[in-house]
This record gives sequence, C-alpha cells and structure tokens, in this order.
Amino acid sequence: MAEQQTELGNWVDQLITTIFFQPDDDVSKNAMQNGFSPDLKICINGNHIPADEYKKLILATRATNDLEALNTRELLASNGAGNGDTGTVGHLSTFKLTDKKTGAAKTESSLTIATVDSKDGKRILRELAEIYHTQE
Repeated sequence: MAEQQTELGNWVDQLITTIFFQPDDDVSKNAMQNGFSPDLKICINGNHIPADEYKKLILATRATNDLEALNTRELLASNGAGNGDTGTVGHLSTFKLTDKKTGAAKTESSLTIATVDSKDGKRILRELAEIYHTQE
C-alpha cells in the first residue's frame, strides 16, 4: 500500500491494488466494472488506449504474470482531493512482474496521474495517464 497523503489518493491506490495485485481475477474484473467510468480515458506513454483494450491488457498481464506491489508513493494531489470525492492525484509506483511459466522476474515503475469523478454517490476513475518504465 502507498504512503498516502490524501483520502482520494488512498482510494486510487486501493483500486489499483485490487485490479492488479490481489490474486483473484473475478475480484479484479469487479473492481474494473465498479471503479472505472464507462467513458474511461487511458493514455500510456503518450498512446491513447480504448478502455476495453486497457481492460484486456490488464487481464492478459494477470494471466501471464504474478504481480507484486513493492512501493507506491503519492506525489501530489489537487486542492480539495483530501476531502472530496473528486480530484486528481499522482502516484509513483514500483512493482515486480514474475512470469508464471518461466519464473523470470522484472521490476517495473509507473508514474500515474488519475482523475476521479463521482457518479451516483461513488467514486469512479475517469482518466488515467501513465508513464510506464521497465527497469533493466
């Protein structure tokens, strides 16, 4: 879990942890269904990815790798993100991917900027911009 500074940052970290790092695929799918906006916008390393494609990439990554969060740190949050249901928050994360077939492990890093909205009284991820880096 992250060293959090805001309630909103903690919500984003928990969503990402549930989607990527816990072992149950059904729990991950449910978190995407309930936590992603229907019109989610994703941009990874400058490439815009349709939400359905992003969900498929997540499931494919989970199918071929065991994922372990190593460190997550909230870098900055928009004013009011600590008290409201909406806002923008940035995280720097380091995690390990271990190939389920070969056991080969690699460390990865990700800088994310997440924009959160509220719909029907619950938070949803509306936009995610990510810089993704595989460490050599």
